[in-house]
Amino acid sequence: MRSLRPIVLLLLASLAGCHIEDHTPAGSRRDETAIREVVAGYLEDLNARDWVSARQRFTAGAAVDYAHSSVTLDQFLADMRKLADSLPARRQLLRLDLRQVGDLAAAWGAYRLGSGDGLAVSHFVLRRTADGWRIAHLSVARLPAGQEL
Repeated sequence: MRSLRPIVLLLLASLAGCHIEDHTPAGSRRDETAIREVVAGYLEDLNARDWVSARQRFTAGAAVDYAHSSVTLDQFLADMRKLADSLPARRQLLRLDLRQVGDLAAAWGAYRLGSGDGLAVSHFVLRRTADGWRIAHLSVARLPAGQEL
């Protein structure tokens, strides 16, 4: 038993000096939560056909790439309103990956379109504004029927 005492003391001294360091930049966890809320809120707005709320999640002058063209946000939302009856009633977010550097963030989202309507992927570029995080650019692509992630 005496021969174990020095080993136990050495082990305890080693453990006392160990600690996990966290070098996460200040605010980035709160930013990540806020960014996720903007993207999830945008999808919820589309599900609810709440075009006014969806518009508020974007910066002034935001652009959207979809259907092989680049349009203004207002044109995109007008197209969504016109197509509302043929759009999937529910978009279910499957995955969201994001990266943030300072006041800019990029998020890649994959979501299911309704039940059996396929999948879509979106790339969001977000900027921190005085009103919080807002989408500055959105690219949307629908995956071919039957294709999975």
